[in-house]
Amino acid sequence: MSNFASFSAKPIKRHFNLGLAELTVQLVGDRSVVTEQYSQAPLQLHRPLYLDEDSYPTVFLKSPSAGLLAGDRHQFSLKANQGSSVKILNQAATLIYPGPSEQKICIDIEDGATVFFEPCPLILAAGAALTQIVRIDMTKSSRLRYIDEWSAGRIAMNEFLRFESFDNTIEIYVGGCLEYRERFVIEPLKHSPEQTVIAQNFTRFNSRYQFGDWTEGDILPQFSQVDSHSSTGHCAWRMRRSAGIIDRLLSMPFIA
Repeated sequence: MSNFASFSAKPIKRHFNLGLAELTVQLVGDRSVVTEQYSQAPLQLHRPLYLDEDSYPTVFLKSPSAGLLAGDRHQFSLKANQGSSVKILNQAATLIYPGPSEQKICIDIEDGATVFFEPCPLILAAGAALTQIVRIDMTKSSRLRYIDEWSAGRIAMNEFLRFESFDNTIEIYVGGCLEYRERFVIEPLKHSPEQTVIAQNFTRFNSRYQFGDWTEGDILPQFSQVDSHSSTGHCAWRMRRSAGIIDRLLSMPFIA
C-alpha cells in the first residue's frame, strides 16, 4: 500500500483513535475476489458481496458510530491488482461530530483494473473540524469512478455552515504523474459565508471524478443534463482533463 508521508497537508498534532481498513482485490479467472481484508475499530469492512450478478465484489465500509468522533482518525487503503474490479460503498451518510478528526484515503489501481468508490455524503456537524486527504495512484489503462460529497451541516438542526473547518485535499496520479490536485480549506466561523466563494448559500456539494479509458456509454451523464436548473437552486458544471472528467454539483434545497 502507498503511504501518506508524501502529502503536504499539515498534520494536526493531537492524539487520535486510529481506525484502519485495508483491502486488496485480485482477478481470479473471470472473477475479481478479495484476497486480503483487515479492519480495526472504529472502522469495519463488511464481507464482500456480489450484487446484481456482478463479477466483482461490493464492499461496505462501516463505522459503529456512523461517523467520525472528536479524536478519530480513519485510514482506508485499497489496492486493485491487475485486471480486477471492486466497488466501495458505505452504509449511510457519515456524520462528522464536533471536534477535530481526520480521514485519509489511499487507492492504488493497477493496469486494467477498475475502482468504483461511491460513499454516501459527509455531514459536517456544528463544531466539526475535519481534515480529509485522498491520494489515488492509477495507470493509463486503469479506470476510476470516485465520488466526494458533503453537506454543510444538518440543515434541519440549524447547523448550516457552523462547522469549525473542513480541510480537503485530493490528488490523482496517472502513470506516476500528478494529473489532478485540489485543496480547499473552509472556516465559516472565521469568514462570512457570503464571502466564501466555494460555499455561498449552497448546502450540498457533490464532485464526481471519472479517470481512465471509459467508453462513451460508461461515462456518467453531466449533472447539468440531469437536474441542474436555475429555478431549483442548482449549479453544475463539467471540467475535462487529459486523463479524466470532473463533474460538480452545488445544490441549495438539499436537507441533511
